[in-house]
Amino acid sequence: MYGFWWNKPLLPSEPFLITGDWVEPLCAYMYMCSEISGLDIKDRIEGQTSVKKFFVWLNFYTKAPEIEGLCAKQILHRESADGDVAPQKNSEIQIENLSCESAHPECLDQITDQANEKRGDTAFFERRPRLKNHISANPSDITRKRWSLTMEAIERYPELQKRGKRNMNKPFLCLHPKPEQYLVKTVSNWPSEDLLRQHSGLEVGIILWLSNFLYGGLHALAWHEFFPTIIEKWLWRSTALYISFCGGLWVILNTIVLISNKLNSFWDGWMDGKASWISDIVLGSLVSLCGSAFILARAFIVVEAFVSIRELPITAYDTLSWSQIWPHL
Repeated sequence: MYGFWWNKPLLPSEPFLITGDWVEPLCAYMYMCSEISGLDIKDRIEGQTSVKKFFVWLNFYTKAPEIEGLCAKQILHRESADGDVAPQKNSEIQIENLSCESAHPECLDQITDQANEKRGDTAFFERRPRLKNHISANPSDITRKRWSLTMEAIERYPELQKRGKRNMNKPFLCLHPKPEQYLVKTVSNWPSEDLLRQHSGLEVGIILWLSNFLYGGLHALAWHEFFPTIIEKWLWRSTALYISFCGGLWVILNTIVLISNKLNSFWDGWMDGKASWISDIVLGSLVSLCGSAFILARAFIVVEAFVSIRELPITAYDTLSWSQIWPHL
């Protein structure tokens, strides 16, 4: 493995230094489109369900990128006879704070649509609470400089304009860049709600939970194996069955959501505190109980594999006769 990776690029200790007048605008755009630019104020949670508060306490939440609270405006030509409008030549793109009272309602609707579109690609079991991004009405000079560099990148590269949504709010053309995870502090093994992955969260969830189903099934093959005590034997059997059950259940649920979005919408509404208090208590109790039991089941499988070595059957000490396994002349 070391031989294959002898000349591995992009080592943390040997970064590639990129220079040029185009670097700062693109870096500002990448930063503002990523969750790393969001405000880390844990009191600003959409909805206040007990599950969300617990997730925030565990630092298991997402942040709204700075770009979601802004709108890029470009002056349009006057309407022609056929009603068409187009951006004026050499018209600069200016940024507008959507938290101000002057924000157009359709702009806010497009921001909501983009967030829902992003959530629809995420497995509903991994939905996290989200920190709102309240942008100050009087941003600092550094913040305005970052906005200016971002708008410069959007003006310079038309492809960035195509990645967002356009809205004709005469006499302006409003551009809403699409939030993407270009920059992250750490790379997570578990697929998060970023947009760098090639497959949807539901597809990834089906694969991961299918592996849990197989994981429990493989350990269930030791159904009649020797265990030091009868309690350990039945704990092994029950945990293996429970892990397989959870894996199979979530595979089915993710498949249903992949076909129909109703279950995903219901889960999203509950996570945002829009469900009744009865649903909050019932679902919150089930999620907490089943999730804790799943963690304990996985932990028991690992621990018991070593603990059971303390007392082995006498046949474990027999000398292996290879002639009984491999034919000899």
